[in-house]
Amino acid sequence: MNMKHCKLYLMTKAPVTHSAGEEAGKEERVTAKFSGFVFGKVKLVKGREVRALDLLASHVCLSALLFLNLSQLRLRAVEWRLVGAVLLGKVSLFIVVAAVTLALSPRRHQKGDLASAGLYAIFVTQVNHFGIAYPLVESVFGRSHPSFAGYIYLVAPLSLVLLNPVGLFLIEHDDADP
Repeated sequence: MNMKHCKLYLMTKAPVTHSAGEEAGKEERVTAKFSGFVFGKVKLVKGREVRALDLLASHVCLSALLFLNLSQLRLRAVEWRLVGAVLLGKVSLFIVVAAVTLALSPRRHQKGDLASAGLYAIFVTQVNHFGIAYPLVESVFGRSHPSFAGYIYLVAPLSLVLLNPVGLFLIEHDDADP
């Protein structure tokens, strides 16, 4: 499996950076989405094949795309204050959601409170970075700061590494209590 196959499949999953061939890229994405829709309706692609494509995209292609974009990111040119502000916002939201969940829990200090707080905090801070956040950042900052969209590839793994373990710890700690 080479990178070209992954990029072709991920056209519907991750946005393509804008360049001179922007219109061709849009046409390819629309064609790929429309073809997938038609193949699904005509039953040319069955559940087993869809599952295999999903596994390919989530385990192989998305990882390769993330690594490729992180390796091309010039870390010296990154606006670290912006990345820090986004992470601070996510951490703040994580803490607020966990605290509100614990405060409003109807069964105060019973089993399941910490697990619910951790789970809700994870749900709130996890966003589809590549499907939702990338196009938003690209449309807002595309002309003035074109490099900002590439920061999504930096923020996504950082929030995954920093916030998810805390939420999972809350879930496991609550399950471990007798």
